[in-house]
Amino acid sequence: MRPPEAARVDYAIVLEPTSRLQAALPFLEPLPGTDDPSWAPTLQADVIHCPFASVIETKKSGGDPQKAEYQLGIWAFAIFKRLRLLLEANGQAQQPLPCLPLFMAEGETWDFYIASQGADSRTVVWTFDEIGNALYRKGVYQIVAIKQFVCHWAHTEFRGWFEKHCLPQVDQEQP
Repeated sequence: MRPPEAARVDYAIVLEPTSRLQAALPFLEPLPGTDDPSWAPTLQADVIHCPFASVIETKKSGGDPQKAEYQLGIWAFAIFKRLRLLLEANGQAQQPLPCLPLFMAEGETWDFYIASQGADSRTVVWTFDEIGNALYRKGVYQIVAIKQFVCHWAHTEFRGWFEKHCLPQVDQEQP
């Protein structure tokens, strides 16, 4: 799995780099086929040191929704693949992965998805209903509220899981 430098997600909800993430970076196993340590499933320079918690795929109104869902699934798989590699490097290959919240904005319509991956490494993307329509004030409020909830989850629950299981165990190796 060598992500091309051009692989770009439309938008992502990522963990802000902290001193703890920065301190662990020199001990991080680089992405296969590269010399660049990265928490992300891409070599995109502006997010290379930011673990991905969610992605937002955008499409023009009237586009091919199946193509958009495939792209969303590819990004979910890539995030899970990166998390699995980090877990394996820490000797925690059997650690269950968290579910990932995902968004798709097609025109003014926003949909919410959940991706999961079991021990068999099979990625499943669960489709949910529309969460809001940006043409209407109420729809915008709904979209913003759900995105805020996902950002809170990323900052608390996902960050806690990530730091516990995916950071190289450098703290324990030092005397």
